[in-house]
Amino acid sequence: MIYIIIIIGLCWCLFFSRNPKVGEYIYLINSRIERKLASLHLFRHQQGDNTYIYYSNANKTKPTMLLLHGFSADKDIWLKFAKYAKDDYNLIIPDLLGHGEMPYFSENNYSAFKQATHIEALISDLNIKGEVIIVGNSMGGMISAILAQNYVSCASKPNYTISKISLLDPAGASTNFAKVLAEEGKIPFEHNSSASVFEFFKLSMHSPPFVPPAVLSYIAEEKYLALREQLKHMFIDFFNIDEFFVDPFQLNDMEVQLIWGEFDGLLPLSEAEAWEQLLDKKALVLKDIGHMPMVECPKQTYNYIN
Repeated sequence: MIYIIIIIGLCWCLFFSRNPKVGEYIYLINSRIERKLASLHLFRHQQGDNTYIYYSNANKTKPTMLLLHGFSADKDIWLKFAKYAKDDYNLIIPDLLGHGEMPYFSENNYSAFKQATHIEALISDLNIKGEVIIVGNSMGGMISAILAQNYVSCASKPNYTISKISLLDPAGASTNFAKVLAEEGKIPFEHNSSASVFEFFKLSMHSPPFVPPAVLSYIAEEKYLALREQLKHMFIDFFNIDEFFVDPFQLNDMEVQLIWGEFDGLLPLSEAEAWEQLLDKKALVLKDIGHMPMVECPKQTYNYIN
């Protein structure tokens, strides 16, 4: 009888409850399990005034793969993807400034260029050497492109070599879509209700994995509604059309990969055309996939990148 009660309780928590507290509990347990499956450990590193919080498998005999999340996401968004990459790479998966467990300061600037400077400092402070591959999604894709440009233009090369960047539905191209969004002052990440956040979730992924309703409630309340003003500030800093890319990239012999979800609801497939011109590279379009391929089809995405 006790087992039946336990099973009913678990089913209720997973499929029927919309309690954010229940969702938080499930979220934390799932994150812990997925970290273990990916052989990841949490690191907190302080170097001078810089704070870094990141996951790593500390597989230091392998090339480094740096995974950069998008706006309003955090390092956990890469956990499913990391499971497939753990044996091949030394994974570094940071929380970007103001995201995840990283502190937020209202007086700070959160542009993509500031984020890139922070990541360059992380690579330097961790004394990363050898080959580095950077994979970035959305805002993380824009940051990846900035890192690649900075590396190529740097007169004195660092101890590491950026051999490849892989951009998944990147932001940062100066297009009519971006200009209209900026002119209208719309902030896709600013919400006043859980219902609004749930509609946003539908835009972010076309083929999402199952997420218990309670977890969705937890994410909506704690990561969007509670952070409304913070997200608004950071988005205005990041979505600065004057800093978006206009001129084609000069990345020399660096390998470049562009991947786009066919049904991206945040950055439509038409945006890929601008990036194709910037990179002189055709996009690989993933059928029936939305804005976050590394979550929607992690194994397939990793196989394409690797």
